[in-house]
Amino acid sequence: MSGQRKALSTMKGVIVVALVLVAAGGGIYFTNMNQTGAGKTIDLSIVEADPVNQIDAFSPANITLSHGTTVTLAIQNGDDETRYFQIYDLSINQTIISGQTQRVTFTVGAPGTYKMYSPQTLPSAVSNGRPGSAITGYLVVA
Repeated sequence: MSGQRKALSTMKGVIVVALVLVAAGGGIYFTNMNQTGAGKTIDLSIVEADPVNQIDAFSPANITLSHGTTVTLAIQNGDDETRYFQIYDLSINQTIISGQTQRVTFTVGAPGTYKMYSPQTLPSAVSNGRPGSAITGYLVVA
C-alpha cells in the first residue's frame, strides 16, 4: 500500500509540473503573439481636422510594422462624407460610410513605404458645397 501511495504522489507531482509548463508556454505564446504582430489590430481614423475648410486627416498619419506581420486595420470614418481608403500597392480598397468602421486584414510583405490614400470627396450639402480634402498617410514596413 505504501508503494502505491508513493507512486500516486509521484504521478501527481509529474502532472502538476506538466500543467505548469503548459500554462507557462501558453502565456508566452499569447504574449509574444501581439509583439510579433500576429493578429495585431490597429485603429485608424479619418478625422475632420478642420471642418470649416473640409481638411481631413488620418489618425495616426503613419503606421510602422515589421515585415511578415498580419494586421487588421479598423478604419473609422469620422468625416461627414463617405470616404474611400486605398493602399494601392497592397491591393486594398475600402468604401467607408460616414460614422462607420471597416476592417481589412492582410499580411505585410516586403519592407518599404506604402502610401495610404483617401481621394478628395465631391462637394455636397453636408460639406457646405466644398470638396473634402484628399488624405495621405504612410504604412512603413521594416
